Amino acid sequence: MTSKTSSFLLLLVLVYFSACTSSDQSASSVFSLEVTGLSNDALLYQVTNPVQQQRALVDTLLVGQGTSVLKNYDLPPHYYILEAGDLQIPILADSGQHIKVQISGSNYAVAGSEDTDQYEAYEQFRKSILQKTVYPVREQLYALRDQNNPADADLIEKLGSQQLHAEQAYRDSLVHAVRKMGTSLAIYPSTIRWTNDQDIPFYDSLAAAFATKYPNSTIASYVTETVEKMKRIAIGSPAKDILAQDTTSTTISLHSSKKTYTLIDFWASWCSPCRTENPTLQKLYSQYKDQGFEIYGVAMEHNKKAWVKALDKDNRNWVNVSNIKGYQTQSSQDYSVTALPKNFLINQEGIIIAKDIHGEDMVTKIASLFGDPE
Repeated sequence: MTSKTSSFLLLLVLVYFSACTSSDQSASSVFSLEVTGLSNDALLYQVTNPVQQQRALVDTLLVGQGTSVLKNYDLPPHYYILEAGDLQIPILADSGQHIKVQISGSNYAVAGSEDTDQYEAYEQFRKSILQKTVYPVREQLYALRDQNNPADADLIEKLGSQQLHAEQAYRDSLVHAVRKMGTSLAIYPSTIRWTNDQDIPFYDSLAAAFATKYPNSTIASYVTETVEKMKRIAIGSPAKDILAQDTTSTTISLHSSKKTYTLIDFWASWCSPCRTENPTLQKLYSQYKDQGFEIYGVAMEHNKKAWVKALDKDNRNWVNVSNIKGYQTQSSQDYSVTALPKNFLINQEGIIIAKDIHGEDMVTKIASLFGDPE
């Protein structure tokens, strides 16, 4: 059981995008969905890409005189979202399951799906780590930044570094929850936070087992491709080129910009930890740019004015590009950018030699490359 804060017309609108292929039809299996407590129309979506948050509409539940819906679906095992008012209810539906969703105001409960139970347990574990390790530092940092007292500059920078370390440790710890899920469908939405190079052998074997359980399915292909992307951006791999525009709409590529060592910095004007890290980047750039250090800043922006304003305010005077499409870019897919800040350090040959280094770790690493002991 998981929880959170009839006369009807069922309109089936099978709009599958890439999620509904001929190969998926062989994996189709019947599950039933029973929903009680509906007060308004509800939508059932299939999540086709967890990272890009892409969905395909599967069903529209139009509520008439009654508030209950019971429907059998001949659809593939997959990750679905039931949107009922402000509620976004996750449903991991597998073969033979009779899934019951009870809605009561702003709360809901799901029963009959072990995979959904496992996903909710994963989410509870994930959020508990955030509450214990990340949020306390973040709240203190944001409070100081709001006060805007120059005397707090050093403490703000220190807290910013602590927050980045806490966030990285949080992401690294999630593999423990994934291990408990086995080949459950719940691993599919968890792929958004598969980031640690050291976990690649485990994820590789998990993807193979998942593909055996769900052969010829898009979800298995997606999980396998996620692991392949992890391998492509692991330390020791060649960095893929990035093509994006600067503030004058001139396209500048990563490969044409790289020097002896180049930091690929994924950030955004709306990302507070990214902005907090700016003083460290400024110091490093000023100290080592004449020795062959470059920063290639890639902004995950939706608003060009906000981006340009942040560049000016933070004095980010290195290479800065953005396609103004947020995460919906080729570079965010190539580099599996699902959270900010994220960075990769490459050498002159374009080989990734470090990743996700922040604060003092970044300072120490770059200083060692240029023979400057810390």
